[in-house]
Amino acid sequence: MPKNFRNGGWLWALISMALSFVLTLVCTLKLLEAKAKTKNGSFSDIGFNAMGKPGKILVDVFLSLC
Repeated sequence: MPKNFRNGGWLWALISMALSFVLTLVCTLKLLEAKAKTKNGSFSDIGFNAMGKPGKILVDVFLSLC
């Protein structure tokens, strides 16, 4: 991480790290909220409840790529 500060400058590095933290926090809270609303709570179930069968397939594809 020190190289990031050197390359981007201390102000830009701090702003980008803070923005990354906020986006990660919001996404995590949304995912936990969605999990609480589904009975089983797996990622595939959340994708199915959000977008139907295409959502379930999309989630499964992305999980298999990771």
